[in-house]
Amino acid sequence: AGISIDAIMQQSRLKDLIPIVILTDPIVESKMDDALAQIQALPAIRGEIVRIRLESLDS
Repeated sequence: AGISIDAIMQQSRLKDLIPIVILTDPIVESKMDDALAQIQALPAIRGEIVRIRLESLDS
């Protein structure tokens, strides 16, 4: 999908779930939409993916 990952953080286990946070470099929204759809379709993914945009305050 041509996405550059800046950081990955794995949170503490919550019962059978392991939350993961992935921070990417800036990306075109349609590419992120495609990547999230592919990830959501994986059999290991339980629950919905939550996307939070990180905006830069630099001008």
